[in-house]
This record gives sequence, structure tokens and C-alpha cells, in this order.
Amino acid sequence: MPKRTCPRIRHAISFESGANDGLSYLFIYLPLLMLTLGPDLALEEWLKRTFLWEVLSATIFGLLLGLVAGKLLKLAEKYEMVQENWRLVYTVALSLLAVGGGKLMKSDEVLLVFAAGAAFVQVVNPKEQGEEEKGQEAVNRFFSYPIFALLGTEIPWEGWAQLGWKGIALVVAVLLLRRPPVLLLLKPLLPDLRSKKDALFLGWFGPIAVAAIYYASMAEHKLKEPLIWDVVSLVICASVVVHGVTSTPLTQLYGKL
Repeated sequence: MPKRTCPRIRHAISFESGANDGLSYLFIYLPLLMLTLGPDLALEEWLKRTFLWEVLSATIFGLLLGLVAGKLLKLAEKYEMVQENWRLVYTVALSLLAVGGGKLMKSDEVLLVFAAGAAFVQVVNPKEQGEEEKGQEAVNRFFSYPIFALLGTEIPWEGWAQLGWKGIALVVAVLLLRRPPVLLLLKPLLPDLRSKKDALFLGWFGPIAVAAIYYASMAEHKLKEPLIWDVVSLVICASVVVHGVTSTPLTQLYGKL
């Protein structure tokens, strides 16, 4: 995520990214169910299990988990029962607990982690959130690098070649039309976006990465269709390269404007 942006935009990018990754499960699973169960059974299963249990329960449990974890941390700090350098370990443990809880509940663990983190930061002292962000960014990179290394070993070069110009056209369409036009239209409803510059900046910097890998693997496993991974992996890699290359110059331009 761009570094030199103001906290208002940086937090908006983080919040939108986390919510988008978690809620994507709700919209991805419905077509998967329709392809495997049929329209009637799929809609019933989606409403009862996917929406009510896997999404709604994950959100509620995540919010409660984050709230309780934040309260316990503040209580421990009040009585000087925790050292400052253990705060990062605490938040990492909270993330792992949220993932484990989501797995045991068989719910959307991505959304559960986001909900827990969103509730936790509401309890944490605002003066300490800057240090928390630095630590979380370091942890994020620590866990992300192995994932992208594995992604590199699973690149379907032959599948990309078979996509040809259609794959290139899809990448361009996804990068340009997936977010920027939507953020421009929603700008009046989003108070953090005070100008078209903010909307375009937030709309552009929405990399397609780890969550997409998870959902693509899930879809390919259920449908047994290699084309899914060919297409999604191409979009992921293109997003990583394009957004990575444009991060510094566009952030500097944003600061100047």
C-alpha cells in the first residue's frame, strides 16, 4: 500500500481492502453453488449456510473477538502486565486465533479476521495505532512473501499463452474498470473521499493478491476447471506488477497535487 498518503486515504484503502476480501466470499460462492447444485438448491444453501452462518456469524464472532482482545490488552496495560514490545506478538496471535476460529466454525475466516481487526483497533489507544500499523505492515510482508513465492512456482505459462490477446484485454479491463469508475460514482456517499483525486487514487490502488489466490484455488477445486487458475493467476500477477511499479510515482504525484 502507498506510504506517503495521508492517514485518511491510507486507512480508507486498508478498510476497503479488508472488507472487500472478506465479503467477496458471499458473491463468489453463489455462482459456485449454482454450477454444482442447480439454481433452486443453490439459493437455499447460499441463504441458510453461506449468508447466515459463514458470513454473518463470522462477522459477529470476529467483532466480539476483537473487542474482547482489545479490552483485555488495555486492562493488562493498565496494571503493567504486558511489555510494550509484546504488543505486536499479541496482535499476531489475535490474527492466528481468528483464522483458527474461522476454520473450526467452518465460516469465512478472511471476513472473521477483518472483523476482529476492525473491532480491535477501535479499542486501542489512537496514539499507539501508528506503531501498530508499522508492526502489522512488517508482519504482513513476512507472511505475504512466501505466498507470492509459491505463486511464482504455480504460474501456468502454457495456460497464459493459450489465452492470448483475450487474456491481455481482460487484464486491462479489470485494472481500469473494476474500481476507478465505481469509486468516482460513489464519491458523494464516501466522506473520506473529498475530491476526484482521492477517488481516483483509492480506485487505482486496489491490488488483486492473496485473497484472490484463496478464492481461485477454492473455485478450481470445486469445479475442476484449470481455466479458472489460468485467468485469475494472470490478473493477480499483472496487478502485482502494475500496482507495484506505479506505487511510488503516483503517490508522489498525489502528494504534489
